Amino acid sequence: MVDRPHDSWAEVYDYAYEASFGAMYQSLTNRTVQFVKDHACRGARILDLGAGTGRLSIPLAEEGFDVTAVDASKSMLDVLSNKDIGQKILKKNSLLQDLNLGQEFDVVLCVFSVFCYITEREYLRSALKNLCYHVKRDGFAFIDVPIHSAFADLRYNDQFIKRKVLVKNIDEHRNVYEYNEYISVLNLDEKKDYQDQFIIRYWEPDFILSELEEMGMHLAYDASLDFSGSGAHYFKLTW
Repeated sequence: MVDRPHDSWAEVYDYAYEASFGAMYQSLTNRTVQFVKDHACRGARILDLGAGTGRLSIPLAEEGFDVTAVDASKSMLDVLSNKDIGQKILKKNSLLQDLNLGQEFDVVLCVFSVFCYITEREYLRSALKNLCYHVKRDGFAFIDVPIHSAFADLRYNDQFIKRKVLVKNIDEHRNVYEYNEYISVLNLDEKKDYQDQFIIRYWEPDFILSELEEMGMHLAYDASLDFSGSGAHYFKLTW
């Protein structure tokens, strides 16, 4: 598989986000895990789409859920695997628009801006179809859709890490952006630099919800207020 977003800096991804967003990052994780605990039975089968380094997969597995983690970046999944001490989590390296696990889950998670990495409408529709395919008839999906203002530059500096994110609008009509990430990490007087570049797209929440509605999934609960300050809308969907 060709390089995917975050491949080049997967080893410092957790550190970069924890430093950049501080307590908000952990709070968002805690709120998401609690939401799942409140809405799913203990031991439920969970599919974590865009699982990354295991921000949700690992604590959910520790809570007794049966977790399958999917991510487009093999490097991110490698980090997850190293953190999954008991190897409780099944990992799958795949794009969402190509995914077919041949099974259904009680809960399908697709959060932390997964959809913005899909920039073509036909691929987004394939991704949404695949998401729906994996949700049991008595299960639910929990997704987020970033707000438009979240597509913005970011800078963070301390004595150990320097992080600069530049987000440039390259197609105003389609809301397509070029994302550039620059990170320098200082460890024991040794500096290591990382760089990444990829294309992202802002999708209107109503558009994604309407597509899912056509596929048979309906908005059961708008959880956006429960996740205030996250920079995204959160939706629970059921059949």
